[in-house]
Amino acid sequence: MNTEADKPYAGAAWREDAFVVDVVALEAFGCMATGLADGTVNLRLLGKPETLLCPPIAAHKSGLTALAIAPSGKAFISIGEDGRVMRILPDGTVTQLLHLEKTWFEQLAVHAASGLIAASYKKTVIVFDEQGKMRGEYSGHPSTIQGICFDPKGKRIAATHYNGVSLWWLNGDAGQVPQRLNWKGSHLSINWCGNGKYLLTSMQENTLHGWRVPEFADFQMSGYAIKPKSFGWSHDNRWLATSGSPGIVCWDCGGKGPMGKPATVLAQDAEDITTRVAAHPTLDLVAAGTQNGDVYMARFQDDRIVRLKTNTKSEITTLRWSDNGQTLLGGCEDGPAYAWVFAD
Repeated sequence: MNTEADKPYAGAAWREDAFVVDVVALEAFGCMATGLADGTVNLRLLGKPETLLCPPIAAHKSGLTALAIAPSGKAFISIGEDGRVMRILPDGTVTQLLHLEKTWFEQLAVHAASGLIAASYKKTVIVFDEQGKMRGEYSGHPSTIQGICFDPKGKRIAATHYNGVSLWWLNGDAGQVPQRLNWKGSHLSINWCGNGKYLLTSMQENTLHGWRVPEFADFQMSGYAIKPKSFGWSHDNRWLATSGSPGIVCWDCGGKGPMGKPATVLAQDAEDITTRVAAHPTLDLVAAGTQNGDVYMARFQDDRIVRLKTNTKSEITTLRWSDNGQTLLGGCEDGPAYAWVFAD
C-alpha cells in the first residue's frame, strides 16, 4: 500500500439516513454493507459505494445493534433489538437464523475458523453456527454482558460484566463453572490478542485492564481522557493501539509485554480525542477516527501521518479495514460514511 501523502488514494463519501453502527466488506463479491441504528442494512457496490445493489433491507424491526462478516466469508450477520439474528447474502437474500421473543441482542462475535457465531443478551451468551444451529448457552453472569469475544483458536468465549470477565469452554459439559477473571469495576468491550498472549477490556473508569495468558497475571493501562472503547493489535501482535485520548495511544506488547513500559503516542499534535482505531491487517500502520469527524493514518515505526478527506464534524462511530487491507471503511453518528481505496 502507498501511504505517501503526495500520492492520492481514491475516496468516496455518501450519506446514510441514520446512525452508522458498522460498515463491513466482502471483497470477493465486490460488496459492502452498512448497518444502521434504525434496523436497516444497505448493500453497496464496493468500488462505488454510492450505488445501492438492492433496495434498503429492513433487517430489524426495532434497531440493529451489530453487523459482521459471517464465518464463511460469503454473507453478513446482523443482530438487533428485536431478538433476531439475520444472515444477508450479497444479492440481498435475507434469512432469519434465530429469533428469541422479548430479547434484545447487544453483542456479536464471529470466529471464522470454527464457523461459530456468538451473541449476547442480558446475562446470557448463546453460540451457534451459520445455519442457526445452537452450539451452547452460557448464563449466570453477575450482571448484564457488555462485551464478548472468542479466543484465537475458537475454543473459549469470554464475556465482560461488572467486576471482571467470565471464560467458558465451548465444548465444556453442561455443568461447567466459568473461570472468573476478577477486577473491581465495570468492564465493557473486550479483545483477545491474535497470538493468544493477552486479553484486554475497556472499563467505565477510563482505563484498560489486561490479563497475560496463560497465567492470567493482570495489569492496568490508565491516563485516558474518556473510555477507550476501541482498541486492537497490529498485524504482528506487537502493538496495542487504543482510542480514548488525543492521538493514538499505543502499548508495546513485544517481549515480556506492556507491563512497566510507557505508552507511545502517535499523532502527538492531535487535539481531538480519538474514538475509533483500526490496525491494518498486514502493514505496520493504524487508522484513527476522532470526535469531530477527522480520519488519519499513522505508522508505528516513525509516526508519519496521512490525513484522509472527510466532509463532516460528526463523530466517527465505526472504522475498519477490509480483510485484504485495500479499503478503509468508516461511518459517523449522523449518517455520513466513507470508503478509501489504496493502491498496492
